[in-house]
Amino acid sequence: MSMATHPPSRRALWAVVIAVVALQVSGCLVKAPAHTASQPTVQAQDPRSVLVEVPDVSDRSLVAATAALGRLGLRVAGTTQESSQEIAEGRVVRTDPAAQEWVEAGSGVTLIVSSGAPRSQDQTSDEDEEAQDQGGQTDSEDQADPDSRPVPDLIGLPLGRALARLADRGFESRIRRIETAQPDGIVIEQAPESGRSVEAGSTITVVVSRSREPSTTSPTPSGPSPTPLPAISPSPSPSVSPS
Repeated sequence: MSMATHPPSRRALWAVVIAVVALQVSGCLVKAPAHTASQPTVQAQDPRSVLVEVPDVSDRSLVAATAALGRLGLRVAGTTQESSQEIAEGRVVRTDPAAQEWVEAGSGVTLIVSSGAPRSQDQTSDEDEEAQDQGGQTDSEDQADPDSRPVPDLIGLPLGRALARLADRGFESRIRRIETAQPDGIVIEQAPESGRSVEAGSTITVVVSRSREPSTTSPTPSGPSPTPLPAISPSPSPSVSPS
C-alpha cells in the first residue's frame, strides 16, 4: 500500500524564502568591510594652492588696478608700456596673465600701461633732438657704445607721459611716491638724472608727488587780541528836594 505525498505547506515555503534572504544579507555584510577598505584616501587641499581669477582692469588707472588686484590676493609684478588707439595714456591696457585666467593666490601680475596713440616718425625725431639738447655733451666712451642712450628729462611731466617717454626710448620704469605740496601725479625727481647716457633696457626710478591731505585743525588767529572797552556806569539821576 503506497503512501500519498502531500505538497509542502505554505508556511514551509515562507521559511525557505526567509532563510535564503538571510544568507544573502549576511554575505553582503561580510564583504562590506573589504569594499570600504579599498576606497582611496582623500588628502586635504593645500591652502597655498587656492586659485584666483585675474580681474579685468583694462581702462583703469594704475592706482585702481593695483587696488583691484590686491583685493583678490594678487600683487603687481611690474609695469610695461604699449601704444593704444583706444586706451588713454597712463591707463591700463591689459594684464599678463590675461583677465579671466586662473592663477595661484599671491601671484604677481604685470600691468601693461598705455603710452597713448602710436607716434609718428616726425614726433619721435623732434623728441630725440630735444633730449639731446637738454642732455648736452657725453663722453666718447658713451658715444661709441651703440646700446647706450641719454635719459630723457621727466621733471614736471605727468606720470603717464613720463612712463611713455621712457618706454619710447627703451627704458624700464620704477615708481616711487612722496607726499608733497605739489599736484598729485607729477614727476618731481628721477634717477639717473636727465642727459646721462645709460644702457638700453635700464630701469629709471621716477619719483611722483602725492598731494597731502588738507589739515582739519582751525587756524590760530594772528595779531594782537582786541583790547576790551571799559564798562560805562550809569550816571545817577538828580534828586528833587521838597519845596
